[in-house]
Amino acid sequence: QFPDNLDPVLTLTPYHGDLGLSSGKPQSVYQLDKSRLTPFQSTTTANPNVLLKLAVGTTKKLPDGMGSIRYDGVQRWVKLQVSHTPGKIVALGGVMFGILGLMGSLFIRPRRAWVRVSKGANGRTVVELAGLDRSAGGDLAGEIDGLEKVVTGTAPDAPSRHQRGTT
Repeated sequence: QFPDNLDPVLTLTPYHGDLGLSSGKPQSVYQLDKSRLTPFQSTTTANPNVLLKLAVGTTKKLPDGMGSIRYDGVQRWVKLQVSHTPGKIVALGGVMFGILGLMGSLFIRPRRAWVRVSKGANGRTVVELAGLDRSAGGDLAGEIDGLEKVVTGTAPDAPSRHQRGTT
């Protein structure tokens, strides 16, 4: 429902006693310390404490001639907060880079390949190829075979002997 004050009513339980304001001890303004207070006792209802319901403009007398309470009205108010966070674009960029890094770690297969060239015992050049697939179920044989064709010059896009500097 719309939160307008169509028929406002104030309901309260009145207390009497010493609030201890003269002691100098700090107290909460949001919660009443009822340890030294006594609620007014009712003699006409089933509830032992007096419960007052006040409509706007009404006055109720407290028991034992302790005074009266008048409900004058409601003053409308609103709390607005306008804020600006200048660092939110930087934070958004950091989150986006983090998500991209996470996607890379999930969808890019980590593989490694090694090529070792050494002189053999009979003066020939020995080329060794190796590969490591860091994820389960990967078959690296095709990639190692393709790497071998590139190294030996038998691949269709491999450089010619003249381009490699050998004759």
